[in-house]
Amino acid sequence: MKTKVFTTLLFTMVMGIVCAQDNLQLRIEGMHCGGCAGRIKKALAEVNSISDITVDLEKRTMAMNYDAAEVSPESIKETIAGVAERYKPADYDPEEVITRTAAFKAAQMNCGNCLAKIKKNLGTIKGVLEIDGDVENKSVTVTYDANKVSSDDIKSKFGTFDYTVSRYWSNEIVKYAFYKADNVTKDNASEFEEKLSGEDGILDVTVNPKSKDISVSYNTNVIDESGLKDCLAKNNCNVKSAN
Repeated sequence: MKTKVFTTLLFTMVMGIVCAQDNLQLRIEGMHCGGCAGRIKKALAEVNSISDITVDLEKRTMAMNYDAAEVSPESIKETIAGVAERYKPADYDPEEVITRTAAFKAAQMNCGNCLAKIKKNLGTIKGVLEIDGDVENKSVTVTYDANKVSSDDIKSKFGTFDYTVSRYWSNEIVKYAFYKADNVTKDNASEFEEKLSGEDGILDVTVNPKSKDISVSYNTNVIDESGLKDCLAKNNCNVKSAN
């Protein structure tokens, strides 16, 4: 019995040593989109002993587990750099200031006082570096440190002071719509967002159950406002008014 227990423990220890892997996180300048990440992941997949690859495009980081007995961080960097000249891998520094910008369409921003309110509230977020607004265009641009906060976090913050925003693009083919929907609740808001986000032509959508607002950014080359309303109706959003 003792021999069996000892053998089991020994097997467990050996397997633990064999399966033990180190973690590596890299910053990869030049990795701007899902296509870039896919090409790099494909190259790394051909290297033995690399697994569990995850990507954060906002930070331009890639994390993975690897077997140090089979591959080194330097060889991993060489593999990434070999995919394309623009990919420049480096060690990830959690203290580095990774400057990013995100823009949002704020349909409820009608005056300088509105912009002041937005700046005051977003300014409380750790990692927000600068906030600019265009009242006439109803847009807000935020510069932030992606090592401390994400654009999704910033977007969510608007909802805490009764603003419902969607992402903004300075492109004439992108239009914006702001609706009231009386059947939006905290129980179905996430479901509405998920369904609408999957519709062709919808670039971004926010559903606010507190104010019962829906803010949508959409590609007019794919869908027009009439089609957008049809899309909302198809997904059981009871739109009552729009501006």
